[in-house]
Amino acid sequence: MKIAKPTKLYVNGFLVSMPFIVLSYQYILYDERIWKDWKVWAVTLPLIYFIGFFSWRTHVQYDYFLRTKFPSLQQTGKRVLYKLLVNLIVMTPSVLLIFWVYNRFHILGYQIQENDLKYGYLVGLSVNLIFETLWEVAYIIEKYKEAAAEKE
Repeated sequence: MKIAKPTKLYVNGFLVSMPFIVLSYQYILYDERIWKDWKVWAVTLPLIYFIGFFSWRTHVQYDYFLRTKFPSLQQTGKRVLYKLLVNLIVMTPSVLLIFWVYNRFHILGYQIQENDLKYGYLVGLSVNLIFETLWEVAYIIEKYKEAAAEKE
């Protein structure tokens, strides 16, 4: 399978979303400590970005696969249905990995709390819904433009 090159929209989506994701996960992991301890930022920022980068690249590849397999406007429903699986296949393991790494290695004294996974999943789900929707809408608009150009 060909490795997909992210479009400018995908790259911008990553660059815009990651600060919010990092801040959200920092708060879930360390609560108010993020405002008082510079080490939280020094350690969590690169680690969450690192995991987030590979999660994002997997999203890009998965989207490329779906657009190749179901390219037409008539197949939008199938594409969207399969994109829902991205939450189980890509996003959920990414969230679990973040919390597992922090808990396993007790990074800056972190110990998993009762609601951490729930809130982590909700952050991931909400960000994914926003950006997967944006990327799909951009793709649909592109396909409509192609269809209109072919009619002329």
